[in-house]
Amino acid sequence: MKKENKYIVQSALLLLSLLIWGLPGCSDSGGQLLQPGEQKLVLRAFSEKLSGEVSFADSVFFAKGNESGKYTDIWKARVKADGSTSLVEPKYYPSDNSRIYLRGFAPEGQSVGDGRIAWTIDGRQDLLVTDEQNGSLTDMFWQEGKSFRFTHLLSQLRFQFRCDEAGKEKGWKLFGLVAEGVQCDAVLSLPDKGLTFSGEQKALIVLDRMAGGECLPLDTDWVDVSEMVMIQPGVAVSLTVILEDRAGNLTRFERLPVSFHETDGFPLSGTSYLLSVVLRADGACSLAAQVSEWKRGNNGTGIID
Repeated sequence: MKKENKYIVQSALLLLSLLIWGLPGCSDSGGQLLQPGEQKLVLRAFSEKLSGEVSFADSVFFAKGNESGKYTDIWKARVKADGSTSLVEPKYYPSDNSRIYLRGFAPEGQSVGDGRIAWTIDGRQDLLVTDEQNGSLTDMFWQEGKSFRFTHLLSQLRFQFRCDEAGKEKGWKLFGLVAEGVQCDAVLSLPDKGLTFSGEQKALIVLDRMAGGECLPLDTDWVDVSEMVMIQPGVAVSLTVILEDRAGNLTRFERLPVSFHETDGFPLSGTSYLLSVVLRADGACSLAAQVSEWKRGNNGTGIID
């Protein structure tokens, strides 16, 4: 009877040991033993929710705070090829079950205090931000309802051109393209996702063949321009177009006003517009803007958990 009890006790101890070692949080993904109550904060992407291929030029960032809208740290993260996301420096949930508040943004920018991030935009990069989410040891970020959806803060302009028969006979090629009337100093307020602009109105170069490169031949059919530009939303925008003919002469169409089909006639944030430009040899032109699918390049939208 005593021998049987000994075996029962040994079996119970073995089972208890296995259960303890199998509990979540006893080791991280690398097998390193964690302290009791220490649980790594894991972020993951769900590719089935994405509307298309998504990539980020470099890294994404998460502003972290212990209260809603009051951020004290910036965490850097990388998006892997399979869509999963890892923090550059491992972070852990507070063992007392207190909450962590996170808001994602990209690219890095410069912190200028009071939860504000500043950039000088050049038309090539996108600005992205997410809603705030919060989590704790018993309410973790891996849950579907706590996903971080990165959304665009700027307006995207894409272009297509065509000319009349006389322009085609001249051998017109697109030599230069500039978007004018925008401010380039941008500041994002992380607590409320507000984006403001300041500074002088400037011109953003979309295409410039002055330094060399192949010019785009125009035709009487639409020709797509591969270059695009991201600009300040909510302002009046104009285009300057420079053409080169087969003799090397340049023709300029200066400050063509763009009218967007919005209530105020200005471009909206997070919206891509296809600008269709018709140019004629007699100096006349027409320009139409229509909403189109956001073109995915080095930046895009995504859902990151």
